[in-house]
Amino acid sequence: MDLRNWLKEVDAKGKLKVVRGAHWDLEIGAITELLIKKKGSPALLFDEIVDYPKGYRVAANTVTHASEDPTRVAIALGIREDVNSTRELVYKVKDRMPEWEAQCKNFPPAWVEGGPVMEEVYREDEVDMLKFPSPRWHEKDGGRYIGTGCGVITQDPETGQYNIGTYRVMVHDKHKVGIYMAPIRHGLADMRKYHAQGKPAPVVITLGQHPLFALVGGRPIPRASGPAQEFGYIGAIQGGPVPVVRGEVTGLPIPADAEIVIEGHWHPGAEMDEGPFGEFTGYYGGMVEPAPYIVVERLYHRKDPIILGSPPGKHPSYGTNVFSYAMYMRYLESIGVVGVTMLSTHRLASSQMAAVSVRQRYAGHAREVGHLVAQLIGRGVNRYVVVVDDDIDVTDIEDVTFAMASRADPAQDIDIIKRAYTQRLDPLLPQGLPREQYFNSRAIIDACIPFERRANFPEVASISPELADKTRAKWGNVVDFS
Repeated sequence: MDLRNWLKEVDAKGKLKVVRGAHWDLEIGAITELLIKKKGSPALLFDEIVDYPKGYRVAANTVTHASEDPTRVAIALGIREDVNSTRELVYKVKDRMPEWEAQCKNFPPAWVEGGPVMEEVYREDEVDMLKFPSPRWHEKDGGRYIGTGCGVITQDPETGQYNIGTYRVMVHDKHKVGIYMAPIRHGLADMRKYHAQGKPAPVVITLGQHPLFALVGGRPIPRASGPAQEFGYIGAIQGGPVPVVRGEVTGLPIPADAEIVIEGHWHPGAEMDEGPFGEFTGYYGGMVEPAPYIVVERLYHRKDPIILGSPPGKHPSYGTNVFSYAMYMRYLESIGVVGVTMLSTHRLASSQMAAVSVRQRYAGHAREVGHLVAQLIGRGVNRYVVVVDDDIDVTDIEDVTFAMASRADPAQDIDIIKRAYTQRLDPLLPQGLPREQYFNSRAIIDACIPFERRANFPEVASISPELADKTRAKWGNVVDFS
């Protein structure tokens, strides 16, 4: 299970485009961003990159973006049957999650003696992080970011539990890379525990691997899932343990079939200026300020390595969001919330606005769902949650706007949560604000038909699904309804 096999499967589906001759400085990023915004665009594999040898490649628009194409994400998740819509994919993922969760503890990483990632090994002064075509993705990025679709592997020194997180990784020079991690992330908590013991924190970063690592690493898998955590979850999805090689200097697990892996330590107090970087909020994330860096003590990579790129920005992280929607719906079910039919964040709001549809069953149902969802998705920055009836398509911002305009009364149907969690990447936070003052507010907009008025609320003047299907069947060869 590696990136190359995934690319072959995607190519076989006609959903891969090889781009030759692009420059690492902005061109790869610009091509990627323009295609991310085009629905149905292919995955990208950049080769013959200016200033670098042929075969040193960058993959982008893979699963985290995927241009609203469920096929590529389904392949990564091992779903072989055809999937025709985001809603269908979310439900397939949600239906599989109970089994993945149950099997998670049965798939710790499998230690092996070697693998493709060991084809090239560089130690200490031999390390050169500038040998790779790390892109400068956005025009005002503070540097080159080799880590966007990566996996940062850490270990809790007290419990031994492994974690895989997807954080941004900036190349400082030949030997040093910087990592930005929000305070809420498990990876940062793991490393700070080492510092509390007066020890440097070991870290492994995989910079090109099967896209499943980015999907799982980009979401908060509960630590109760077992000591292998994300490794176990990935193993459960793929039906077998992840083969790993023991790191020479940290002892941490290195995915044996990864493309590029670096290994080193974060020493207490070791920080360098990092950023800015175009982030998931649609803005450049935070200011230039000190962030952890590691001196790369070991560099491992395959021949002709591939960087897995997933640059955030003013566009959705499609595959990661699909995984999140399914996970959040599972969480709501697990605490007894009924009637939730779909959840989506909106591409026009850079993950700062979500909509959830509900089949109302009791008074207060819609408001209850809105408050719960606001906390689940609020671990990023999210400010707005719109709750709609299940006749509204939450993946269609126009449909959601229709519900807001016609079913939500401003005085009665907007609740505000104050002093909610946010992070440094929140564009509304003043620069230089101390971390203990990182708060935002959230609005829950109840855009459902009032529960007590469901029997006599005006009917929507719109074509019925039955008539729509009948019309398409009869006239589809004459009129293009797509």
